[in-house]
Order: sequence, then structure tokens, then C-alpha cells
Amino acid sequence: MRKLTVTDWCFNKSISRIPQEILRAQRLCAKQLLSIKTIVRVGQTITSWVQLFLASERRPDHAQYMFRRFFQVLAIGCTGFTGFVIWQDLNSPFSASIVLGKLWYEAHPGSLQVVEAIISRYIDPCGLLVALDCTPFLWHPLVATLLSWPAGLVGFFLTTIFWFFGRPKQRDGRSSKPLIVR
Repeated sequence: MRKLTVTDWCFNKSISRIPQEILRAQRLCAKQLLSIKTIVRVGQTITSWVQLFLASERRPDHAQYMFRRFFQVLAIGCTGFTGFVIWQDLNSPFSASIVLGKLWYEAHPGSLQVVEAIISRYIDPCGLLVALDCTPFLWHPLVATLLSWPAGLVGFFLTTIFWFFGRPKQRDGRSSKPLIVR
């Protein structure tokens, strides 16, 4: 059995046992009068978008590139959040800076309680393993302290950490443009 091509899908009606998807594609081609070049271009565009998000053999550092981009997007989001919180603090001169925990509680109190339960029970090693016989240390001393700090300060630290992990690679100390020799 030979492979079906785009031409077969759109124009050849003599193929026996044509699946429903091909019949739908044939009707779509007939209705919109798509040329084969357009279909190929769309396929190439989809392929290029897929290659952007999947690791390819042509670029061995693709995973590192994607992690850097992910951290850069997080850093930009934290920058926007931090700028908004600082702007709110500057517009209300009679009150102190808003605390991160209060901001989170005002936005969605249920998620704050759920995150506390998840961290205390499932992430904290002392809460997870009873055999360790220690007091949980992740939520109450660590996360509760962060939640009592000003939101702008925590946002600034998160932005710095995310941007550090998302920064571009160094080029072995060489400049990007060669110096002009006189």
C-alpha cells in the first residue's frame, strides 16, 4: 500500500477505504481551495514551532536554552509583580509596606492554607518521615518568615534569583565583535 500524499487527500477520490480524517481534509481543501504550497508552508510553520519546544539533535543544548528562557519569563513576571507592589507602597504613604503573606491571603486565602498543609505534610522531611523524630522546619521557621517580609523585597530577591538562573551563556571572555587592528 502506498503512502497518501496531500495531493491524494485533496484531489484523488478513487482511493478505497479513506479514513474520515482524510475525507474531512478533502472537503476542507475543496471548500477553501488551498494550494499544496500553502499546506506545505503551514506544515513547515507547525514543525518549526514544535522544534522550538522539543529537543532536537541539531542543538544539543536545547534543554538548557529552554530552562534559561523559562527562568527569564519567571523573572519578568516577578519584575512586574514587584513593580506593582512597590507602586502600591509608594501611593499609600501613610501605611507600611504590604506583607507578602497578607497580600497572598487577600488574593486567595484557601490556597495559602492548602500550600501550608502540602509543605508541612508532604515536602518537609520531618513531617514526611515519622522515623526522623524531629520538628518540621520548612513551613514555620522558613516560609512563615518569608511571608512576614515586605512583598516588594521578596519579589526583588525572586527576580534576582530567576534572572541569575536565566542569564545568557558567557562567551569565554571574548568580546562579541573583533577589535579593529590599526
